[in-house]
Amino acid sequence: MRAWHRLLRVLEYSRCQFELPALGQAEEAHWAFEPVVDLSVPVSSSAWPRSPIDAFVLRELQTNGMSPSPPAKPGELIRRVTIELTGLPPTFAEARAFQLEYNSDARQDPGLYGCAGLSHLRCALQFFPHEIIDDRIDVVTRGFLGLTTACARCHDHKYDPIPIEDYYSLYGVFANSREPSPDRWPVIGTKTGAEDVAIQKKLTE
Repeated sequence: MRAWHRLLRVLEYSRCQFELPALGQAEEAHWAFEPVVDLSVPVSSSAWPRSPIDAFVLRELQTNGMSPSPPAKPGELIRRVTIELTGLPPTFAEARAFQLEYNSDARQDPGLYGCAGLSHLRCALQFFPHEIIDDRIDVVTRGFLGLTTACARCHDHKYDPIPIEDYYSLYGVFANSREPSPDRWPVIGTKTGAEDVAIQKKLTE
């Protein structure tokens, strides 16, 4: 319950003046709290950018004397995915299956990354409930706080007053909540009013 109490306190602060007590002047000037404005996409002669976001990334890289990394190879991609999702490197069979699927996709469409090969990981069902909970936390905090808290899944939020302790306190609340079956959903109303009958009649005429 402590996490909910903290959430309510933050809500109260944000509703009154949107000046969270943990934020100083430097944090309040952070880009995340600045008004949204349209920016001109940087122009570059490089063929590396595939999207407007890439153009901004490339500009910052070049400003700091750096260049983009080369595209990851299939073996690197499957290793990143399995370590991220399971904490373990891929088996030889998984790596081989992904390589074959990647090559097949690349021949059909160079823009694909062998997504079908991910089916060989067979870990989606194992981690799907965790992603649902993470999504619900994100929806609640975005909707009521106007802040993103996904960073606190791995570490204390860098700028916003959202520690990892609060994130997993809320995680525990959602993890111990059970979603009722459709037959047990609350019924808002069952009686049909005269106005509804009239509307339905006009629609069927």
